[in-house]
Amino acid sequence: MLSVGLDVTLSVNRSPREFNDRKMVRRWLETLEQEGLSPERLTVELTESLLMPDRERQHQLLRDLHNGGVRLSIDDFGTGYSSVTYLRKFPVSQIKIDGAFVSEMLSDKAQYALIEALVKMAQALGLEVVAEGVETEEQAATLAGMGCHLLQGYYFDRPMPVSELIARHGSTPPPG
Repeated sequence: MLSVGLDVTLSVNRSPREFNDRKMVRRWLETLEQEGLSPERLTVELTESLLMPDRERQHQLLRDLHNGGVRLSIDDFGTGYSSVTYLRKFPVSQIKIDGAFVSEMLSDKAQYALIEALVKMAQALGLEVVAEGVETEEQAATLAGMGCHLLQGYYFDRPMPVSELIARHGSTPPPG
């Protein structure tokens, strides 16, 4: 996609099972290199189950990805057994606040306070914050005002095929 005039980063959710494969990190990094893509443009979104204790091999693979330049994000932070320890122990650069928090933040003071606290904590730790599930202009403005770095949700657009994204925002793809 970078060759068609789009300046994009790609975030992918990965299954904890994939982190049982010792060769996975090497294959991902080799693929990025073969395609001429910068590893810094890839963010791997992790579920909390992958970060649970007693998974040293998986933890090492995460460190290897980070050392290879790939960014790591904790997806749906705050919905499971979130631990601030994850933010110190692992080389994450981003947390994603689940849309369930965002949907009620304007009508529920507790939800608002929780999001505000998560954003401030992430900022203090030098982490980027992504808010999911943004559906209204008011939510977008409030989250941006709190300091969320990135917002995603139907307020901006619906999911679409890459060809439609290119047609809307990029140049014409090269032939072949």
